[in-house]
Amino acid sequence: MRNTLIYQLGNWGDFKAEDALPIRELTPIDRWALHKAAIFVEEAQKAYDAYEFHKVYKLIDNFCGVTLSRIYHDILKDRLYTLAADSRERRSSQTAMDIINGMLVKVCAPILTFTADEAFSFRRGGEFLEDSVHLQDWPEIPPEYKDEAAYGKIERLLSIRDAINEALERLRQDKTIGKSLEAEVEIMVGCGSEDAEILREYEEILPEIFIVSAVKIVEGKFQTLSVQASKAEGERCVRCWRILRSLDGDGLCPRCREAVESPEKQQ
Repeated sequence: MRNTLIYQLGNWGDFKAEDALPIRELTPIDRWALHKAAIFVEEAQKAYDAYEFHKVYKLIDNFCGVTLSRIYHDILKDRLYTLAADSRERRSSQTAMDIINGMLVKVCAPILTFTADEAFSFRRGGEFLEDSVHLQDWPEIPPEYKDEAAYGKIERLLSIRDAINEALERLRQDKTIGKSLEAEVEIMVGCGSEDAEILREYEEILPEIFIVSAVKIVEGKFQTLSVQASKAEGERCVRCWRILRSLDGDGLCPRCREAVESPEKQQ
């Protein structure tokens, strides 16, 4: 729980209210996380109303340990740490994390009293503020926080990610790769299938979701979806560590070159 909050607090150093994006403009992975957070709050409220505090604990543990730490926060590391500070992708994730953090500390407050209050205070500028988390209302869930369409598609991609992680683990065991960014993935999928449509729709962000250097989609007369992972070919970017077939003379990929030359970076 504390590690989850520390991760969120640590990525807001340059984020202000005016940097927040409208909910409809958030990236798909951020919409997915916001949808999951809304479900988490609703389930926690039911458990509190029934005095089933053990269920609240399990909900918090799963939300922090799996939904956030193992999936969402893990995926976000690339954009939060390597993209330009004011990029829309980074601002999108900061916006979503800000909303999710507000929900999380309020759900945790009744049973993680001091931790929740400490996180609430630090997010607002310092320790021991008079405006305690324990003086706040229960988090509201506006309808726009839920996006069933985006949620369903990202859920499917995450199930494919599980299969990819199994393939990556075999490469680790063979000592072919160390980190997942040292790999590239090929996905064989039935032509015209629902999976193919989802993969093509989100093709640009697949390497980010799967945390690999490259993803290739192969459509054909395949009955079921299958994945194949191999060691990525090319050179490693000295900044983001992705392995690409072409880099600048100083070892930067085009994306990192754009980030380091952004106007905000030069100020």
